[in-house]
Amino acid sequence: MARILVVDDDSVIRELLVAVLEDESDHDVIVAANGQEALDQLDKNPVDAIVCDINMPVMDGFELVRNVRANPQLHDLPVLMISAAARMERVDPELEVDLMLEKPFELNSLLACVGFILNGVRAGTQAGTHTVRVTSRRAVAQIDRVVRAPHHQPHYGGSSAD
Repeated sequence: MARILVVDDDSVIRELLVAVLEDESDHDVIVAANGQEALDQLDKNPVDAIVCDINMPVMDGFELVRNVRANPQLHDLPVLMISAAARMERVDPELEVDLMLEKPFELNSLLACVGFILNGVRAGTQAGTHTVRVTSRRAVAQIDRVVRAPHHQPHYGGSSAD
């Protein structure tokens, strides 16, 4: 079981993501409504991965990822971004998003992508895309280029006094 931080300004989407990740894959999920709330959560709660939207008030998903990558304690934290196709085209390849999942998506696709990032699978930046397309029935991903991430250290963030 992993701890996942879900970041989305839409409360209905947040609740759906929490329900799927907790009920279908037995993960522990914490939530935030925007990037700043996510950073605040990361200061208090160690997590294994982030699932976040792009368009959010206060701090969007792009800025959240920039902050995560700039923090030495969080730099390798796996990030799955979910958003509509038009927004995904704006993603800077240098942003170091592990995987992108296009809305609308099947729930099996979400579960597969979360499993991928938790196991160190990342879309390669040299392929020119971070987009993952997952077939709806079998949860099999087609990724343009996949690379293995460095050794996964669970529970990024949170206070160091345990």
